[in-house]
Amino acid sequence: MNDDSVRRLALPAVAFALAAAVTILGATSAGLWDPLELDRLEIPGAAEPPLGPTLVDAAQRGLGALHAAGRLPIALFGLLTAALTYALARLATDARGASYAVLLLVGTPILVLNSRLLLGESIVLLAQATVAYGAFSLVALERGQKERARIALGALALGAILAAWGSGFLLGLLPGVLAAATVAWIGRDEANRRARIGLTAAAALLVGLVGLDIVRDAAEYRMTLGGAPRGDQPSAFHHFLEVAFHGLGPLAALGPLGATWFFLERRASRAELLARFAMLWAAFSYGASVVFEARYGVTTFAAAPALAVLVALVLRARDDLPDGSRLAAIVVALFVGLLARDALLFPASAFDALPVRELAIPEDVDLRRYHVLAALLFLAVALPVLTVHLDDEPRSLSAPYRALAAHWAQSKKAKAKMLAAAALFVVLSVLGLLGLVAPDALPIRSIVLRGAGVGAIAIAALPIVVALSQLGYRFARRLGDRRHGALALAAAAYGLLFAFGALPTISRAFSPREVFTTLAAHRGVDEPLYVLEAAERSVTHYAEPPIVHARTSTEVGRALASEGRVWAIFPKAKLAEVNRVYRGSRRDHLVVIDDDNPLALLVTNGAVAGAEDRNPLRPFVSKEPPEVAHRVDAKLRGGYELVGWEIDGNPAVIRPGERFTLRLVWRATQRSGRKYEVFVHLDGPGGRAHGDHEPVHGLYPTQFWDTGDVVVDEVSMRVPAHYAPGTYTFYVGLYQGSQRAEVLQGNKDSDNRIVAGKVEVR
Repeated sequence: MNDDSVRRLALPAVAFALAAAVTILGATSAGLWDPLELDRLEIPGAAEPPLGPTLVDAAQRGLGALHAAGRLPIALFGLLTAALTYALARLATDARGASYAVLLLVGTPILVLNSRLLLGESIVLLAQATVAYGAFSLVALERGQKERARIALGALALGAILAAWGSGFLLGLLPGVLAAATVAWIGRDEANRRARIGLTAAAALLVGLVGLDIVRDAAEYRMTLGGAPRGDQPSAFHHFLEVAFHGLGPLAALGPLGATWFFLERRASRAELLARFAMLWAAFSYGASVVFEARYGVTTFAAAPALAVLVALVLRARDDLPDGSRLAAIVVALFVGLLARDALLFPASAFDALPVRELAIPEDVDLRRYHVLAALLFLAVALPVLTVHLDDEPRSLSAPYRALAAHWAQSKKAKAKMLAAAALFVVLSVLGLLGLVAPDALPIRSIVLRGAGVGAIAIAALPIVVALSQLGYRFARRLGDRRHGALALAAAAYGLLFAFGALPTISRAFSPREVFTTLAAHRGVDEPLYVLEAAERSVTHYAEPPIVHARTSTEVGRALASEGRVWAIFPKAKLAEVNRVYRGSRRDHLVVIDDDNPLALLVTNGAVAGAEDRNPLRPFVSKEPPEVAHRVDAKLRGGYELVGWEIDGNPAVIRPGERFTLRLVWRATQRSGRKYEVFVHLDGPGGRAHGDHEPVHGLYPTQFWDTGDVVVDEVSMRVPAHYAPGTYTFYVGLYQGSQRAEVLQGNKDSDNRIVAGKVEVR
């Protein structure tokens, strides 16, 4: 094999290696989600296609020692979808363009999520891709290509089987056949006549069968629909558009580029024919999915391979163009910005690509860093690749500074402007430095100092940004007609971050497997395990007897308070109640060994060698009050006393726009049993800043406070940046609904609020 052959095979090899990585590699390493994946594994759905559950069950039985073996068929379907995407693109472009399609598909959360979880519907993706390959092959046939015709018919038949038993005709078969039939009529004159007639007849038959079953609305499962009517409320029409947008990742940002390229520029070529087919496939798939979700359940956007092929054709065509497009770069940047914004506001948005309604992700699971890193990486590659002009002379790294020197030499007026800009930079830098080092040195509002500091940092970083941009453009120029391969690889990196970053992070919150792994490392023989609510089904997969399924928190607390080593697993929300029962007997807190999973906390009744106590209540709940900067000693009805308060670090002033931590120290003089929340008002010349919250970050509600408990309660607050400087007053109290706990003793105002103290804001 010569060097040219090796180079031609390098990109396809990389593409398939990455496809295997995001679909199969590590697919069984994360534990099963409880209850979502366990429902799919243990409770077969009567109103779903049988092929997927059958293969999952067979894999589970064949590899019984491997708890997540059922994911392997799902992962294999995902890898085969990538292979079919390559084969489809290869019908109209070369190996490089087909590799682009695979890399773009690899970058989508749709492929990652639906290939790595039992919840996924990679079989639907595979069915659509197989049908699309067979149907388009028939449309693109030339006369005399009998062998290719047999392959196309075989692929179409296989796709029909996958659709019949794995997804239903509506989702798996109809979109590809409809798209092919439509393209056969409007695509090009020389389309195969038999294929045109056959595909049209098949499309008409499918539409009739599906439409008839929709009208019948029979209660039982129908192969044509892939489901049975459900009673839940259908999603809004725009919901599925959002699912597709977020699930496509960087492919969603490149999608408009593909749509405009092949529908504004006319070409009589197979690439244009395939592009039109891909667009129609995506459109019909979207329509079929909306119909399915309106009545028959939840699904995913299965036409991600269609858009991957479409964009790959665009990128491959652009390889031969020397000029970049600033408009294309702006469009892509705007769409990436929209994706990043949605991900920051709603970090779980990409997980909507899973066929699950309202996936509730715990608040303490942070996925933002993965989205931001992936978006920055993709933009860093996309902007120079899409805008570079290969015919331009390369500029040296010193070119901007030579331009500044030339501008300086032009005239006195130019010198004056540059000196004024330099003076402004110096002033901003000094003010910014003072804002960081000595914020109280000048009688200037902190918002001004913060603005100055940000401005100084931005200006100082400008040369670095310029240099990095130049290096990016140099790199794009060096790649030449292969520069769009780097863009496809950057898109694939999005999928890698999702598969090996975001997905394991969220899996730790849904699967208690790691909790049971920790338990097995420390648990002795015959030491009982009490399980309450959390992981009651997972325990059969991961734990050894003796196991006790408890009914109440009191039962668990009393068991832990007994003699001998006892273990327990329960949701984090139950910690306060179980801990209270335990403290009532042992006068100490429970030992928390593993708290990574909020739905399955691992606790025991004493120190464990080699394990750290991670009980979040220990630092905040005790019997002795700590030293506090500002004493209050105010009492409220129900047995609550505010001992005092302080601000973390005890600053002399609070600066507008900056966060601070307020620490409140409470004492319970009797047990009330009522659930109050804490309100904090910071009133002053600028208005009111609120700090309402549940005590101890929601972990220790007031109904569990026992007589003598001292509770250190922290809340993070911020004085808005536009608030006027002056003296502000802290008001504190407890409330339930619209009622406040009455202040019986201490400094209070007419609104039944404790007047806790004052602070300077400037």
